[in-house]
Amino acid sequence: MALATPVSSSPSTVAINFRRDVFPILSQHCVRCHSDDEPNGNFKIRDRADLLAGGDSGPAIVPGNSGESLLIRLVAGLVDDLIMPAEGERLSAQQIGVLRAWIDQGAAWDGVEEYRLSLVDVRLPSGEGHPIDRLLTPYFAKHNLALGAPVSDERFARRAAPDLLGQPLSVEQLAEFLEDDDSNKREKLIQRLLADDENYVAHWMTFWSDHLRIGSAVDAGIFDSDGTKGPQEWLKSQLDQNVPYDRFVQQLIAGEFFEPYAKSIAPLGEVASQVDRPEMQVAATISQVFLGIQLKCASCHDSFVDRWTMQDAWGLASALGDQQFDVYRCEVATGDKARPRFPLSGLGTIDLAADVQQRRRQVAQLMTCEENGLFARTIVNRLWARLMGRGLVEPLDEMMEHEPWNSDLLDWLAAELIRHDYDLKHVLSLITTSKAYQLPMVVRPQRTPAIDYLFRGPEIRRLTAEQFIDSLSLLQLTPGDDGKRSTVRAWQIGSVPFMTMLGRPAREVVVTSRNQDMTALVALELINGESLEILVQQAAKGQLLQTVDHDELIARIHRTLLGRSPTREEYVIASQLLAESPSQDAVADFIWTLIMLPEFQLIL
Repeated sequence: MALATPVSSSPSTVAINFRRDVFPILSQHCVRCHSDDEPNGNFKIRDRADLLAGGDSGPAIVPGNSGESLLIRLVAGLVDDLIMPAEGERLSAQQIGVLRAWIDQGAAWDGVEEYRLSLVDVRLPSGEGHPIDRLLTPYFAKHNLALGAPVSDERFARRAAPDLLGQPLSVEQLAEFLEDDDSNKREKLIQRLLADDENYVAHWMTFWSDHLRIGSAVDAGIFDSDGTKGPQEWLKSQLDQNVPYDRFVQQLIAGEFFEPYAKSIAPLGEVASQVDRPEMQVAATISQVFLGIQLKCASCHDSFVDRWTMQDAWGLASALGDQQFDVYRCEVATGDKARPRFPLSGLGTIDLAADVQQRRRQVAQLMTCEENGLFARTIVNRLWARLMGRGLVEPLDEMMEHEPWNSDLLDWLAAELIRHDYDLKHVLSLITTSKAYQLPMVVRPQRTPAIDYLFRGPEIRRLTAEQFIDSLSLLQLTPGDDGKRSTVRAWQIGSVPFMTMLGRPAREVVVTSRNQDMTALVALELINGESLEILVQQAAKGQLLQTVDHDELIARIHRTLLGRSPTREEYVIASQLLAESPSQDAVADFIWTLIMLPEFQLIL
């Protein structure tokens, strides 16, 4: 949408929608400094009245006249020595144009749009082919998108194995796959990967630990002091049994694990803040993770950026706790009690006379019932984002505030999850066997607004800290006494600096997507980090224990780390590096050169 940017220009002929066009700009760039809590310049942005009232400098907008609106003059840098936002990235010309057009068109404040909870009954387009691809065909045609051919078998294997199991195929597994002449070999590979329970669990422990704020086995301990299972062991057992997703959530909210889980994510020691109560911490976590909604801001004040109120946040905490909590606004008691309630009130109510265990069961039932399509939508959106680099709805934790770029695909995947007894592996299989997943990777456009996003294929992603270590650790594997190959997986390792540098979070808050940006600190850690040096030396030692044959070493290390054989030029360089009788240091240098390549560090 191209909009004029001069302050004096006439109103745009493009109709502006507040929720779609204006809300994301105010939410991202303005709310942090102009919220309820001591706003800069005494200027709050909660509703249209706030903009009309303005702050110390007077009204922020003049509806119908953007040229006379202080807000536009500030964001456009037309006020001497003052530009807004004062910190962070400035608004683009397009964003300023959107705000101008909105004001010129009367500055309508749409408020909250009604959200449809129930899933739409999506009918697949006629024809043959994978259901996901059939749903995407009209989308590609509508946007005149010409797509590339599916990636090679080598690239597909190098993509699918880390995505599903957290590490590449072994040299033997890769050879078996490449030599298979079955036309369905890729589907067969996906099924074999998902049937590898041990490695599946080891990989997806990281995903759920980030989401549910569960520390590593070393950090948190597998067992609590009383000998009962701790959060790590409970989560591992759920994944190991492939417990249906709805039952997994029900057990977390209403099972015997609730109390130890609440204790594990609450701050240690005395409660310093009312929002630090274990019940409030759980309420904010489960609503964000399982429903894609943010109650954290609403635990202090009614949220400007979405529909949630303090009664929603404290009401859910009261439903999970053994009492009706006092409502606190920014740590000041309001004098109100929070009636137990579920934030999606249209689904049902919480029985005020029920005991705490019954109320938790009611919350779990409302959360996971089929009528609550948001529950299924949220997890399939997270899995799509995990495998494709970007969700059908973005941001992932604002499911009710933004439209999906393909609503039929989102609701069809959600319905498929329900039809298959909430089996997450079924959804993973659907996505990874689609032609859409097998398209060439694309570079994610920087700061693309959701309204302008077009799906052209999966987006290039960096390996996570755990995938990086687990991929490198394949070189350490040597047969044990039982004939099996085993090693410690990265999820079991405590918070070491190397993993932190590569993006592993402290899990003090919910993390549903990690930062993918390369920084100078990450680069320095990769070049000079002591932890990486130890891992590389261990890998070199492991390879020399298996063979000292010059050619076999080069081929095996190359295939393990990059999923392909070396080119002639690469072979010559490796031969010069290793010489005829490779030392451990020489092998370590060879390994280091390969893991520095984007081909290793990225999922392509």
